[in-house]
Amino acid sequence: MAEDRSARVLEELVIELRDAFAHLHDRSYLLRHPLTRYMRGQMTGETIQAADELRRLLLQSLDELRPGEQTPASDPAWRPYNVIHRRYVLGEEATRIERELTLGTRQVQREQRRGLELIATALLERERLAVSAPEVEQASALARELSRLPHSRVVVDGREQWERALAATRALAESYGVRLAEATGAGDLSLLGDPALLRQLFVLALSFAVKLMPRGWVAVSFAQEGEQVLCRLCASPGAAAAPPSPGPELPSRLVALAEAQRAAVAMSAAGGRVELALSLPAAPRESTVAIVEDNQDVVDLFMRYLKGRGYRLLPVMDATRALESIRELAPDAVILDVMMREVDGWEVLQRLKADVTLRRLPVIVCSVLSEPELAASLGAAASLVKPVRPTQLVECLDGLLR
Repeated sequence: MAEDRSARVLEELVIELRDAFAHLHDRSYLLRHPLTRYMRGQMTGETIQAADELRRLLLQSLDELRPGEQTPASDPAWRPYNVIHRRYVLGEEATRIERELTLGTRQVQREQRRGLELIATALLERERLAVSAPEVEQASALARELSRLPHSRVVVDGREQWERALAATRALAESYGVRLAEATGAGDLSLLGDPALLRQLFVLALSFAVKLMPRGWVAVSFAQEGEQVLCRLCASPGAAAAPPSPGPELPSRLVALAEAQRAAVAMSAAGGRVELALSLPAAPRESTVAIVEDNQDVVDLFMRYLKGRGYRLLPVMDATRALESIRELAPDAVILDVMMREVDGWEVLQRLKADVTLRRLPVIVCSVLSEPELAASLGAAASLVKPVRPTQLVECLDGLLR
């Protein structure tokens, strides 16, 4: 039985290592990776440093896999190191690795697997990762589930998601004899994130707080702090309740959900009370964007792209009156088509930049014609080539306005 458990731990760690190596140069991805939370002592510094620590551990572990200089280059002992180094550190294509190492596709896969197993075994034997069998299995399952879900970044009614989470955990609170106080400051809770992830984050946080303080009570407050909304859950012992055991730890699944929501979670304890603080991204103020476009289908498409993203699209269908319309609408930015009938986008752009009151307005040239240098020379802030994907449009606007 113990051997089966050890084999499962090793298998799960190999899977996580392969995924981490595949995103070796993506700090934001590594920051949310399950292995980051298993770094010994990684929470002593800034959270962002954990991703760099994981990258260093991966590179150091790979370097330890490298045979000594006395080993001939033709020795098969080099294969696991060479395959992983070329693929993940140098970013070479599989076909090039096969050609350079004169190995077949299956041989390359076997050598990669063997190298990852050696690294995983070394990490576990030297206790470089603070992991246990249940932790690895649960974290791996949660990571796969989170990667399966299509994460969206939309404006979310935080109050609605909070009420739904409250309904889901009320029975649990009653079973623990915990009283849930009415939330304060939960009026207009406009958050930016994924509704499903936010709701599950609230459910998990409430569940954790309830279990911390049997026969006690949990108070909740919300407060806007700059670009964040701070949600505080304060668990206090009741008259007949015993305070929680010292040193409660944050569940790794709660941290994983918070990171997937681009939120931060922290915990403090004092005077028998435990406070759980969730720092959530607040929805930005709604920005207005004028779109100079004579194709109604494109306007409708972009409206769907920007729905719930904190942008209001204002169509300008007549290019001959573009300046007058933009001046009346007073938008925060302009999306400008080029191929229009009577006045093309290049002319409109020149007129905008020549106008004293409008010249500072950021303009995104959006056309089937890919001429970013021409657009920039005329004063455009950015260029997009049609067809435009939703993420391209949102990221471009976010970069200019947020």
